[in-house]
Amino acid sequence: MLVIIWLFRKYNSLAQKMIVSLAIAAFFDSIAYVMGEVLPDGVLCNFQAWWLTYFDWCALAWVCSITLNLYLNVVKEMRTDQYQLTYHFTAWGVPFILSCLPLFGDLYGPAGAWCWITDDHVAWRFVMSQVSDPSRSTI
Repeated sequence: MLVIIWLFRKYNSLAQKMIVSLAIAAFFDSIAYVMGEVLPDGVLCNFQAWWLTYFDWCALAWVCSITLNLYLNVVKEMRTDQYQLTYHFTAWGVPFILSCLPLFGDLYGPAGAWCWITDDHVAWRFVMSQVSDPSRSTI
C-alpha cells in the first residue's frame, strides 16, 4: 500500500499522510519483532527493547490520531488540516518520551523471545503492555 501511495503520489490529504505515517511506524515495529533473537544484556539489547517499545507506541498513537481525525471530520464536520503538526508531535514525540523512560531507568534487558522490560520490573511491564494494548488484558 505504501509503495502504491508513493508511486502514484496520492498522499495529498491529511488522512492519506496519516495512513502513510502509520504504515511507516508499523513497518519499523515489525523489524523489532523480526530481530527476534535474545541478545545478551547490553547496548544492542537496550536498543532492540527501545525500538520495540517506541514503534509499538507510535503505531498505537497513529491509530488513535487517525480515529480522532475521522471523528472530527465526520461527526463534528471540522476541517483538521491545521492539526497536522499536533498529530505528528503526538504520534512521534510522546512515544519517544515513553520509550526513553525505561531506558534511562535501566529497565530494559533480556525478557523472553526478545529484549524488553525485564521480569524484575512488573509494574513497568504492566503499564507499557496493558496501557498500550488493552486487548492483552486478562480482566
